[in-house]
Amino acid sequence: MAQHSTAAAPTTSALGQRSAGSFYRPELDAVRFLAFFCVLCHHTLPRQPSAYPLPRPFPALLATLSNAGGLGLCLFFTLSAYLICELLLREKARTGTVSMRRFYLRRVLRIWPLYFLGIAIGVAWAAHFGGLRGDLPWFTAYLLMAGNIYTGLHGWGGISPGPAGALWSISIEEQFYLLWPGLTKFASQRQLHRIAWVLIGAANLTLLYLGLHHAEVDRTVWTNSLVQFYMFGVGILLSLYLRGRMPRMAVGWRLLLAVAALAAWFTAALVFHVKDRDALATVAVLPGYALIAAGCAGWMMAFMGLQRVPGWIAYLGRISYGLYVFHLFAIDEWKGFASKHRLPDNPLLELLVAFAGSLLLAALSYRYFEAPFRRLKDKEAIIHSQPASPVAG
Repeated sequence: MAQHSTAAAPTTSALGQRSAGSFYRPELDAVRFLAFFCVLCHHTLPRQPSAYPLPRPFPALLATLSNAGGLGLCLFFTLSAYLICELLLREKARTGTVSMRRFYLRRVLRIWPLYFLGIAIGVAWAAHFGGLRGDLPWFTAYLLMAGNIYTGLHGWGGISPGPAGALWSISIEEQFYLLWPGLTKFASQRQLHRIAWVLIGAANLTLLYLGLHHAEVDRTVWTNSLVQFYMFGVGILLSLYLRGRMPRMAVGWRLLLAVAALAAWFTAALVFHVKDRDALATVAVLPGYALIAAGCAGWMMAFMGLQRVPGWIAYLGRISYGLYVFHLFAIDEWKGFASKHRLPDNPLLELLVAFAGSLLLAALSYRYFEAPFRRLKDKEAIIHSQPASPVAG
């Protein structure tokens, strides 16, 4: 693993042209890792104030931070949309079109192997604990890339918090992939601007409907494709407005953006209850999700254009997909071990052990399981989005 600092050198002259054959920004790997770590904290640290034996107001603040950690998934969506939009626009600038066949082949090679491995682990886990028959509808929906839809309609079932529970979000990614490449191929950039705003508008109308009908905040609202397309719209707009450039800011401004992004997420969780467990939605989800989207944009801008990123942070970002796929498995294994040996409940220890276990599994997967698929994907790349180094594969 590279441990030195990696310079984020411009990939094009003036950073505004989109015709170069590569686009790799190590600071975006740092955003990937931040998004994963937020989700890991959300799944390991208690979300109820009563779990923290501290004087007021610390229990409520810590529980809110844990709830807000789940919004790291929205940051994943924003980053994904930005990268897909940027890479497709660069391909179109370089070749005059977008190769749909090569796009979908690249996505299949990158997403499906690890995704279906995660489902297989979930099936084995459910079979071991005797819950496979009850969970078959969920697994079937996951296989059809409709895991979020089924979960939104029928609840989490036995999968959550099982090791396949987090994979519902991949369904939303895949649904976005069905939409955006064709639009990029045939639409102008002005039309793409409008489409991105339409996505955001549709998300707000969906939030209004769900709020008026008091849908479950942490299930029906959270897993809704149109709701999460809000974040994809934000990522698309970042790509379109920046026009291939990276923002240049002093470190102080970047820190201010990061603080503002954290404050936006914290307010969304504390005031507008966007991730409260078992809560019912009201129209307050509209300003709540606006704050989530603003926070995602803030995190992105705080990192984009950062000139130096430690090599180990960039590496953790590159393996973040594996970290995400394996982290619930690591959490469940630790909980089983702690229960068997009657260890006291220690959320911080659970966080550290889950991170270590996820890191081990993701590193092994990245090097030995994902590597051949990444090499095949790279052969189909028109715009390369990985560093040219042995570490990245």
